[in-house]
Amino acid sequence: MDTEGSMAWAREQMDTEVIDLRDPPPAARSTDGPATILPTAGASARRHSRDWSPWVRVAAASVVLAVVLAVVVALLVEVRDLRSEVGDLRRADAVRLNALAQQAAVSRQDAASAGASAASLGGRLDALAAQVTSAPDISSMAARSLGSVLVVVTPTTQGTAWVAASGGGRSTLVTAYHVVADTWTSGGRSVQVQQQGVSLTATLVTVDTTDDLAALTVAEALPVLVRSTAKPAVGAPIVVIGNPLGLEGTVTSGIVSALRSLDKRDYVQFSAASNPGSSGGPVLDQRGAVIGVDDSGYGPKDDAYGLSFAVPVAHVCTGLGVC
Repeated sequence: MDTEGSMAWAREQMDTEVIDLRDPPPAARSTDGPATILPTAGASARRHSRDWSPWVRVAAASVVLAVVLAVVVALLVEVRDLRSEVGDLRRADAVRLNALAQQAAVSRQDAASAGASAASLGGRLDALAAQVTSAPDISSMAARSLGSVLVVVTPTTQGTAWVAASGGGRSTLVTAYHVVADTWTSGGRSVQVQQQGVSLTATLVTVDTTDDLAALTVAEALPVLVRSTAKPAVGAPIVVIGNPLGLEGTVTSGIVSALRSLDKRDYVQFSAASNPGSSGGPVLDQRGAVIGVDDSGYGPKDDAYGLSFAVPVAHVCTGLGVC
């Protein structure tokens, strides 16, 4: 081999230019034999590079894989966080929806309660309106009844009588026995009854001294007062028509205070004013039916106010036979 020639060529190349290791030097030829190609630095570098290239590729692939895994892990973490936030939002929405549902239920209950209260109030108002509508007009009732009430005049006293029955041109009146007692015990049987300036002669027909009642008749058809068949209720409103101290057609009102038995006699205690001259007058309920006969002669009167008594109207039938 012509080594000296090759080295001389290399020195030439180094002196004139930078050696390109990738290109082989020209073939060194000897005059005595075939040319011999010498190994060059470029060839050695390429061989060395070919020896390491698989490991470089493995390392690069590992780096790429690591980056991809890191990206995937980051995405998975972000997805997990998003899912957690979505779950929290859903739970918060569920709580809010539950609270709204509870509020709606309470509102419905309140509305139903308010509706029931309104309905109940409406019912009570209707009932009160019905009571007001159905309640009798006391003044009208009293005006209708006054035509059946008269003044009883005797030589010694005055009282009141009312029409209990009428027929055949005659009327039967009821009064208190103590009003006509002097006439009756003296044998007299006639007294005068008056109404709005008209005087009639009345005949005493029967008396009930036990219940302090007396019956008279007049030859005149007069309007009759209806008698109640029910037991009066304590607290019920009443109206009394009489002629206290000669004041004809006096109307007072009150309530039934009590139902009593005094001195073995039955009484209706009432609160309306009753004074001398009203004895024998009718005690009326709110419909205008007679519930009792005013007996203002019974009981203490000194310093007593709002304390009056009446004989139950049922005794008119049992004691006098006027039914």
